[in-house]
Amino acid sequence: MAFSSDWEGATYANQKTHENVYLAGSVVAIIDHDWPSNAVIATKYQHTDALGSPVAVTNASGTVIERNDYEPYGAVIGKPAYSGIGYTGHVMDGGTGVTYMQQRYYDQSIGRFLSVDPVTADGGTGGNFSRYWYANNNPYWFTDPDGRAACPNGSGGSCIDSPRTESGATPQVGPSTQQLAVDSQVKAASDSGRLSDGTRLNYSGEKEQGFSASADGTKSAELSGQRCVRCSDGSQRTSATFDASKLGLGESGGHTHNGLVKPLPGPEDGRMARATGKTAYMISPRGAFGIERTDVGYRVRLIDGTRLDAKERRALMKIIDGWNQNQGGSGISCAPGC
Repeated sequence: MAFSSDWEGATYANQKTHENVYLAGSVVAIIDHDWPSNAVIATKYQHTDALGSPVAVTNASGTVIERNDYEPYGAVIGKPAYSGIGYTGHVMDGGTGVTYMQQRYYDQSIGRFLSVDPVTADGGTGGNFSRYWYANNNPYWFTDPDGRAACPNGSGGSCIDSPRTESGATPQVGPSTQQLAVDSQVKAASDSGRLSDGTRLNYSGEKEQGFSASADGTKSAELSGQRCVRCSDGSQRTSATFDASKLGLGESGGHTHNGLVKPLPGPEDGRMARATGKTAYMISPRGAFGIERTDVGYRVRLIDGTRLDAKERRALMKIIDGWNQNQGGSGISCAPGC
């Protein structure tokens, strides 16, 4: 697993700096340093619930030194002036009683933002009608990572999108029961290294493999015209064509990334989701992913494997930015030959 960290800077009253250590985008530890010697004073470990809200803090010996309980919309029970990392991992300001959520400030006592959502209401469906509400008025199922589009928590916080390039008005919703059944078949293939028809997933080979997935299982599918291409940004990629017309009702297409290719969905991998209007799957040694196009923008759901660390999330968000702006692709020109 990979970790990242940032610094809050010196607190001059007591001469300390605070280093926040992140795993999969969530704070897992806070390290207090003496300033200016930088010697470690104490390490405290954060324990979060399914929404990413810290519910307990332990010291280096494992003793619980703090507990937090939250009301449904985020107010800390019994601590009206709570300050620090709180509800869904955002910074709460006890002095003002609001929470900073990147794009907007949020008042957890009333469950509303203090300014309007930049995503306007949908005149056809009424989606996002109240542009001040939090997480579609459903804080048990949704979070609002940055004060704009909501991402469902059904997969344990492993839904990745990029609100900075999203456009549209309909809030994102979670996968259907039918789609979750397809997910389970893709996960089984990822875990076993074989498709349901017995085809082995060959991560050591030079070529990618195509497959189709349904609630009944997974089977091999052809990737035609597979070749290495060189792109205008200096990168090299594998290019191939998946014949989506051969997909049956309830079937989704997918492909693999071998060990020579980056283990996350690639710059052009949003195209299948756009072409089919269905979830497009990708399996690599890193795990399995579901790529989806919503009315707001593209997103990636982690189907199998460990949660993405902060570096991986940033890299994937950059790729999703490309999809949102270039119809599921990167917008970069490529030509045969490597």
